[in-house]
Amino acid sequence: MKKSAKNIFLFLFSFFSVIEIFSQNPGDPKSSAELLSNLNEWCSANAAYSTKETESEQPFTKCNSNPLRFAKWFKFQATRSSIEIKVKIGNSEGSMLFPYISLRDESLNELTCLKHINEQEDIVLYYSELTPGRTYYFSVNNHNNSKYAGTFTLCVSDEESNNFIGGAVNLWNLDDWCSEKAEFTTLAATPDGKTPSCIPKGPNFNTWFKFQAGNPAIELSVKSGGSFGTCKFPILTLWDETMAELACNNKKGEISDASVQYRGLTKGKTYYLSVDHIYNDKYQGSFTLCAREEKSPVAKTNSASQTPAYITGKLYKKTGPVSSVKMKLLDEKGENLGTAVSDSKGKFRFQNLSPQKIYIVKMDSEDNGVDAEIFLVNEKGEILKKTTRDKKNFRFEDLPPDCNYISIIDCSHPEVKIAEGKIGILGKMISKKDPVDAVEKQRVYLMNSPQKILDSAFTDQSGKFQFINYPSNQNYLLRLGDPQEENYTEIVMINDKGKAFMSASSKTMDGKGFFRFEKLPPVAPDPIQLKSAMDERIDLSALPEESEIEENKIIMLNHIYFESGEYKLLDFSFDELNRLAGMMSEKKSIKIEVSGHTDKSGNETANLHLSENRAKAVVDYLISKGINEKRLSYLGMGSSSPISPSDTEENKKKNRRVEFKVVK
Repeated sequence: MKKSAKNIFLFLFSFFSVIEIFSQNPGDPKSSAELLSNLNEWCSANAAYSTKETESEQPFTKCNSNPLRFAKWFKFQATRSSIEIKVKIGNSEGSMLFPYISLRDESLNELTCLKHINEQEDIVLYYSELTPGRTYYFSVNNHNNSKYAGTFTLCVSDEESNNFIGGAVNLWNLDDWCSEKAEFTTLAATPDGKTPSCIPKGPNFNTWFKFQAGNPAIELSVKSGGSFGTCKFPILTLWDETMAELACNNKKGEISDASVQYRGLTKGKTYYLSVDHIYNDKYQGSFTLCAREEKSPVAKTNSASQTPAYITGKLYKKTGPVSSVKMKLLDEKGENLGTAVSDSKGKFRFQNLSPQKIYIVKMDSEDNGVDAEIFLVNEKGEILKKTTRDKKNFRFEDLPPDCNYISIIDCSHPEVKIAEGKIGILGKMISKKDPVDAVEKQRVYLMNSPQKILDSAFTDQSGKFQFINYPSNQNYLLRLGDPQEENYTEIVMINDKGKAFMSASSKTMDGKGFFRFEKLPPVAPDPIQLKSAMDERIDLSALPEESEIEENKIIMLNHIYFESGEYKLLDFSFDELNRLAGMMSEKKSIKIEVSGHTDKSGNETANLHLSENRAKAVVDYLISKGINEKRLSYLGMGSSSPISPSDTEENKKKNRRVEFKVVK
């Protein structure tokens, strides 16, 4: 009986031990992780997620001495080297208290973590050493008590954060302006930049802003306390484009508000503002930013001497026009000049404007699915400028000379595929009275002589028409079925590489309605700023043969492309990088150092940061192709090693480059 009782005891002990171990097993967070496919400044609905989803012992985090138990897991595939993860709680955004974030690689090794400062405050985690293409996981947790578990709102972004100079938030409005209350935060901020004179040790938690001066004097201030924010001991520093310090506040004590003033700005130049703390992470938190620029006297002008212009626009989705959206008109300093609301057709307009001034149109809508056409037009109905979009802002740009000043068609990136050896013709017709009014059901004839019609098409509800996949070895004419003076038409001819090579418009139409095509000027691809489609296929002979590669010999990568101001590799870069990866796979003794270079435009610190990230993007791509990271290194040179004087735009392009050298 004793032996039997002992066996029963051991069995029960083992059984409950197994139960205990099982109850503590965190399981596989990978299987429960929710995939986030949108990393472009995306936010969930308020209180969309909950840490009550998983209640079991979680993988260890360096941000807490004991394992956490409540969690919600996510995963994403990195598209850039950086990610910002924000957990928002309080009021309608969530009921969770004491939040944590833990970021992990594909093997669930923790890369970084962040814990709460206060029980009910948003936290922001920023990490800048991801490898594009790889999968990462992160968990949102609360402190170990079921009463702290609850809902939260999640926001993610792989845009460069304003925790770095290169991601500085642009301040458009300097006229007695304040941000939304507690809009900005120093949580997860970095020690990017130089040490200000009024900080004994630092930088510590810099958050960056920039602006273009419109007047010589400015006051910039941080408000905190109550609804304005939670940060303490804020330090503000004003810098010029070269990162030379202009002014720094040096107040002492736990102040809620702080400001910096400076007189002596140069109109039109760019300046930077950093917001930091004295060193202690418990002082990090949210704040409200305000700006007040001294106004210059307004000079009287003879309005009769200026030809008036107007801005006309139209908001739309794939489903049709978008109405009841407020649009703000701002000047070059961000000062609000007026508002308009889109009507039932999605249209809005700003009247009686100067054609010489710089304008920005801002959309007051959170709907990312809304797009717009916006034009600056003179009294004759001629389009002077059209806009490009930057998030909610639409900025006017001059019509491109390399597209023969085409205004209503995007000749740089025509969205059409043409079969090899064929051509396509795209066109659009609008009303001269209002360029956002499309002219539909108008017939257009395609001809190869004034007497022979090959085909015809009608303009659709967007005013567009097209003729696709016609032989490239013929000449073509286009003629309107019913030419009318009040309409305006533009046409581009596309080759089989997707590049527009000829254009025509109502300005080149004869009295019989025939359009005369003009050849577009050739545009060579920019090695760093890709602004048009490539003229021809990439020449892989740019890379030298293995026998020609010598130690410390610098070799330029001629077909590496990034968008302006960005460090995400564009697809056009992959052919050359694939060959480089193949060469390194065959010659396994080679080790290389990749260097990024910029021209002298802009801020040198930002240039260094950008050039380093571009070099790192190349290295990350090679790693993704199986090259051992121990054989690769990178550095950013900024504008320190030019190969050409920066006296012309062409020479500046030569200085914007990526190189490598063998360093075995």
